[in-house]
Amino acid sequence: MDNGLFTPQDLEELSARGITPEAAAHQVEEIRKGFPYLEILASASLEQGILRVETSEEAGYMDLWEEYLLSGKASVYKMVPASGAASRMFKMLYNFLEAPYTAPEKPEEERFFSHINQFAFYERLNEACLRNNWKSIPKLIAAGEYKAIVENLLLPKGLGYGSKPKALLLFHNYKEAPRTSAEEHLVEGALYARDREGMVRLHFTVSPEHRKDFEALVHSLQSVYEDLYGVRYDISFSEQLPSTDTLALTPDGELFRTDTGHLLFRPGGHGALIHNLGKLPTDVVFIKNIDNVVPDPYKGTTIMYKKFLGGVLIALRRQIFSYLTLSSDLHTRSSRKSSASLRGNYPSRYLKIWIRRIVVPSNGSKVASIAPYASAVWCATKVSPVVAPSSSVSMTAAVLCRSLRARRSIWRMLDNAPSLRLEDTSIP
Repeated sequence: MDNGLFTPQDLEELSARGITPEAAAHQVEEIRKGFPYLEILASASLEQGILRVETSEEAGYMDLWEEYLLSGKASVYKMVPASGAASRMFKMLYNFLEAPYTAPEKPEEERFFSHINQFAFYERLNEACLRNNWKSIPKLIAAGEYKAIVENLLLPKGLGYGSKPKALLLFHNYKEAPRTSAEEHLVEGALYARDREGMVRLHFTVSPEHRKDFEALVHSLQSVYEDLYGVRYDISFSEQLPSTDTLALTPDGELFRTDTGHLLFRPGGHGALIHNLGKLPTDVVFIKNIDNVVPDPYKGTTIMYKKFLGGVLIALRRQIFSYLTLSSDLHTRSSRKSSASLRGNYPSRYLKIWIRRIVVPSNGSKVASIAPYASAVWCATKVSPVVAPSSSVSMTAAVLCRSLRARRSIWRMLDNAPSLRLEDTSIP
């Protein structure tokens, strides 16, 4: 590590974020030399990575998901990354504020003002204009005071939308009242993630500076949607770990410093939320960005395919369990001693699985196809020691196990595994 790279003040800032000097130096080195492009091995296809389901089968998968929800054993969370700021949404309006002209000239500027009364935030923006400028939006437009309207929308003196997260903005208009994107996720959760007890569990990842606003919004609206949809919500929040932040560098590759001499950090992308995801006490997680929502008239397709994906997941889990049971039975018959040893090292834990099936064809060749099935849904299966993987099955499960010792035991067994010919590898 370059001992002259960081000052004592820098080291204190890094420590406060949970970043070691070695990790920070590695970040700087990687950014300076650049990141190589990923090697593309092949395109996704029906033979590799894409699962084709006939239209006639969709209803069966959706029924399977409903069956799981009503089983009394369902453990489902809807996770919503919601820390994204809305600043990029209003880039055009910020440019308009800084422009030398006072009336809209560009097509996108003219479109904004000509349709301004259709935005969900119109009434509240009108109130802000009356409060700060003593004029309604129509009167400000008639007087040519367009920038006053934009200032009331973006700046703290008005709605402050330029610095708020997207979750707290009014997104969609309804006859009853406009909704924020956070509210739309409450509605979605009630429509495809409600268990037998009527419980809907949602988890929002938020920025620390806006957490209180999130909690206040949810507290004010939770009972409204519980009564409307006949559910109960269990809503939790977490923040992205500061240890996942990345140092910013200048174009010359030097540490970027603020006017006060402090290091500048950029928050990590959505991949940094893997830590938050791993802490959710659940079996199934649906992940969807905060602004990926539609109004009620268009929710039908969303709900249908969420249930469909859930059904595919449950079908895959059942198939995995059947393979594990089969492997255990075969292994018990072939080597009771070895099986007992494996079960002793394989505790009943939560596993997070990204399953890959390697199918051995009838001609005995090594691999016919590798078909990974993945989606934004994660499956954490409670696997009993009785159905632990054994050396009788030639299939690979990418297992992220909380017990490193158990994981190593499984991989050693699978590496030496003889092939097992499976006559039917279709999803049940």
